[in-house]
Amino acid sequence: MAQLRTLARPYAKAAFSAAQDQKQLAEWSEVLTVAGQITANEDIRQLLASPGTEEQKKAEMILECVGDNVTESVRNFLMILAKNRRLSLLPEIAALFNTYRADFERTVDIEVTSAYELCKQ
Repeated sequence: MAQLRTLARPYAKAAFSAAQDQKQLAEWSEVLTVAGQITANEDIRQLLASPGTEEQKKAEMILECVGDNVTESVRNFLMILAKNRRLSLLPEIAALFNTYRADFERTVDIEVTSAYELCKQ
């Protein structure tokens, strides 16, 4: 796990820097999170490990699953991952990206447990 995080870190930092420069942190986060969830699936992991499929085709399949809201820069980023055979790092890249985003935006995810039903105020 630590090795995957180490490999994913430079890609996550590059993605975060690009998203920050383009002022598209939310868009990048959404796409990377969905792509990370897709590539975390065991069947997809086996497909990514398959030498019989071209790397660019693998990236295009992921992009099709992500949807239409993919910017050209995100598309290019995924193609670079494919070229470097790093698509399997997407779950780690997404997690690191979202950590960088939370630090930058100074947000924290919390879970509230209450004995009583909470109102929406």
